[in-house]
Amino acid sequence: MSKRHSRFPICSSPFSGKLIRCPFQSGLLAGVAAQLLSFFRGKEAYQRRSTSQGAKDTVLALCYAALLLNIAATISAFMVIDKMGSVTMKGAMMPPPQIGRFHGTHVSLLVKFGGSPNWRYMLWHCECCVSMGLV
Repeated sequence: MSKRHSRFPICSSPFSGKLIRCPFQSGLLAGVAAQLLSFFRGKEAYQRRSTSQGAKDTVLALCYAALLLNIAATISAFMVIDKMGSVTMKGAMMPPPQIGRFHGTHVSLLVKFGGSPNWRYMLWHCECCVSMGLV
């Protein structure tokens, strides 16, 4: 293994892989939802054939929901990246841990190295917002 990934390969860089793609993907989806919202708010979208007012309201409500959920996913993903970036600094300022096995979950390991105990809820919020924003 290289020196960069010698001890903790998961926590080596919060700006690599899936973690950094999430806010940009949800930000892009928020932009698409905003474009769809501006398209469906105009009367030109409904001129080809008659559409009921209920269908128009449903489409607009879904566009607003997708926009808000994707914006919330972008904000929470950036919060997770910020918290992950501070784990390495907080862990470096701690005294060296005793060598041995660690018994616990990944959340308790992150808390031991200075992370927030609310990791599970922050990730759950981000994943739920992204998945519901896609629908």
